[in-house]
Amino acid sequence: MLATQGKPLMGITKLVRQFCKAQSENDALKEFNEPLSQVHKEWG
Repeated sequence: MLATQGKPLMGITKLVRQFCKAQSENDALKEFNEPLSQVHKEWG
């Protein structure tokens, strides 16, 4: 990952961001979505 400066993870973080945004109002996933959103913010 260091050699590519984390570029392979960019696609994954984009998917995480889209999922969190799409499911932000879903009460059934709230217990998972909130911590995932927090970690995603740390990832940048």
